[in-house]
This record gives sequence, C-alpha cells and structure tokens, in this order.
Amino acid sequence: MTGRELLTLDLAALEQRAAELENDLRELPAKLEDAYKSLFNLRFRLATRQLEDTSQVRKARKEIARLKTAQADIERELAVIDAIRLERGA
Repeated sequence: MTGRELLTLDLAALEQRAAELENDLRELPAKLEDAYKSLFNLRFRLATRQLEDTSQVRKARKEIARLKTAQADIERELAVIDAIRLERGA
C-alpha cells in the first residue's frame, strides 16, 4: 500500500495491516535462506559441469533480489505505519 492509502485507514485497519506485514516479514528469512542454498547448489553443479540449464543460476539470483526487495518494501511500509501511529498518538 502507498503512504496515501495508509493515511486513509483507521487505527484498527492499520494494526491489522501491520500484523499482516510482520507475518510476511517473519517468513522472508527462511525463504531467503532456501534461495541462497539453491544458488549455492546451482553454482556447485555448474562448477562440476552437472548443470545442463545454466540460466537457472541467473534465475536464482533474481529470486534472491526479489525477496530482498520485498523485504525492504515491507520494512518501509511498517515504518510509514509507525509514523502514522505516532502522528495520531496511538
């Protein structure tokens, strides 16, 4: 959600959105760890010439970048929610 959309929400809706985002944020480290393990295995297979589709390495790197971007977006949105909470005195 954008900052403007968040400003239109009441406190209960903000709390619900913050809870959803915190749940998503808790799941991301496990997903990132899996993506890094996958990339490690792909690089190992590439080095030992066991990897037929070399584009998988690039796809794994892109997946890691997507997860990191999602994590930054969630953290940014949570910061906006915290600022709104402080502004409203909740």
